Amino acid sequence: PILSSRARLGVYFLAWVPAVVFLMSQFAVVGWGLWSGLVISTVGGLLASVLFLSCWPLCRVLPLKGTPAATFLGTWIAAAILMGTVWAWTMDRLCGFVVRGLRIPVPAEPPKAAWLGLIGIGAIFCRVAVAYHYLLDAQERAREAEATQQELRELAREAELKALRAQLNPHF
Repeated sequence: PILSSRARLGVYFLAWVPAVVFLMSQFAVVGWGLWSGLVISTVGGLLASVLFLSCWPLCRVLPLKGTPAATFLGTWIAAAILMGTVWAWTMDRLCGFVVRGLRIPVPAEPPKAAWLGLIGIGAIFCRVAVAYHYLLDAQERAREAEATQQELRELAREAELKALRAQLNPHF
């Protein structure tokens, strides 16, 4: 449903602004400058916003109601780790390209342990995106239920009017 309208897509991308700010704060903590942190965080946020759109089909396949808890949790834990790893690896490669291309000054190479932190952040981003997808799905289903209810009310009114007409003109 995110791609169904420009407004929803815009809201989806705006929802990633706090993630960019969070990433920027993490880069500030490790000593990167404001410009470096902003560029890399923006790249990471855009990458996450595009990558985590792929969670939508799984949200449709695994509805909140009706999916066994073990299947639901196991699938989403595995997906969060996998997507977090893909995001971290892609971000590392893409950010390296951006840093070299824009000649952004960065401190020394981060330690290998930072990879685990990056994967963890990606997994958290994945879970937040999944929650957002489920929220949109619930809104869409509520809208569909309301439209169906309205249609049923109109059909009931029409049936009632037909019954009254049949009582007034029994020969027709």
